[in-house]
Amino acid sequence: MASSQILKPADLTAKEASYYKTLADPEVAKNFIITRSYVRLCQQVVDKKLPADQLPDKPLGFSVRYLLAGEVTMINRAISDSIIAEMCKNDTRGCSGNKK
Repeated sequence: MASSQILKPADLTAKEASYYKTLADPEVAKNFIITRSYVRLCQQVVDKKLPADQLPDKPLGFSVRYLLAGEVTMINRAISDSIIAEMCKNDTRGCSGNKK
């Protein structure tokens, strides 16, 4: 994930910020921010605001412990869309129904 894609504490929702303030361990806080940042990117892919082929790999520090209900399904969908987009970039025969 690019540093520009990582949220700042001010970018967190009220619920996220409230939880973030309880984290005393800097490494845990960093992983929380990384996880929430990746969730936002995945949501952008699902919402078609970020091209699926631009979704970065799941970052080091990502943890399912910081996910909300329903986010696992959304993340899996975004990753699936990303894999398909990458495959289509390399071989369009199976993506658009075209046969070369």
